[in-house]
Amino acid sequence: MLLAGILLLPGLVLIAWRWSARIVVLPLAALWVAAGLWCWQLRPVLETQRELTQYADGLTRQVRGRIVRVRELSPREKAPDRDNDPAWWIEKEPEAAAALSVDLSVKAIEEVTPDISRMRPITGGVRTIVMAQDAVLPALRCGDVLEIPMRLKVPERYHDPGAWQYADYLLEQGISLHASVLSNKVLVLATSPAILEYRLSASQN
Repeated sequence: MLLAGILLLPGLVLIAWRWSARIVVLPLAALWVAAGLWCWQLRPVLETQRELTQYADGLTRQVRGRIVRVRELSPREKAPDRDNDPAWWIEKEPEAAAALSVDLSVKAIEEVTPDISRMRPITGGVRTIVMAQDAVLPALRCGDVLEIPMRLKVPERYHDPGAWQYADYLLEQGISLHASVLSNKVLVLATSPAILEYRLSASQN
């Protein structure tokens, strides 16, 4: 219907223009609205990663993935009226204390049943805040493969009309879930090939 409207309305605009310049505003406005609705229909739809988000069920699971982005968060003093739950760091990353923001491209996740626990291959993205344990942060690099026990959470969505959505901001980066862990829980399964090559060349020299 939108396509038919967009194809027919230009002709109606021309007819109205020849008939009377005063009435051309109505078909022109209709064409503008139809074109806007058509653009909205063709907008790119973000991948919601529904297969991965079903594991945000409150259980702590082993998550295996490769680092695609890592940032050290600037330590800042938290205001006394802030919530002590570390999850608030997810929403206000620049105000986090000593921690790393690590984006993982998930390769496998622990699937727990009453009888067995196994690692299931899966794809998706998780943003993890790795908090310093005893003021020590691990040396993580892009390309490292990690396995971390996480309690995955779906980013909160605001219901105010027109409000900026942190969840959509993450989806644009291929991330659907977030979590926070202590640094001593992080297990490095493999390091980045570039780091290994650098270490080997350094040892040979």
